[in-house]
Amino acid sequence: MHVDFAALARVAAANGARASTVWTQGDFLLALGLLERAGRLGAGKDGAAQDAIHAAVERLAGPKAMGTLFKVLCITGGNLVAPPFG
Repeated sequence: MHVDFAALARVAAANGARASTVWTQGDFLLALGLLERAGRLGAGKDGAAQDAIHAAVERLAGPKAMGTLFKVLCITGGNLVAPPFG
């Protein structure tokens, strides 16, 4: 199923809400600190654990996986801007 983000943004605006630009899942997760979190999770772990964390990051945020396949749209009330969208 595909989401019509432009239609969602129009409906939000027509009802007094604010819609962000559409982000890729990869950009969104990276802006939220995915790499820093993965680094903390992998610190002090053996190579196999670090490889598993790296693979998970690539699957979630990589351009050849879910990172560009899925999208994110933030809708807020009024002039509120939610991080990392601002």
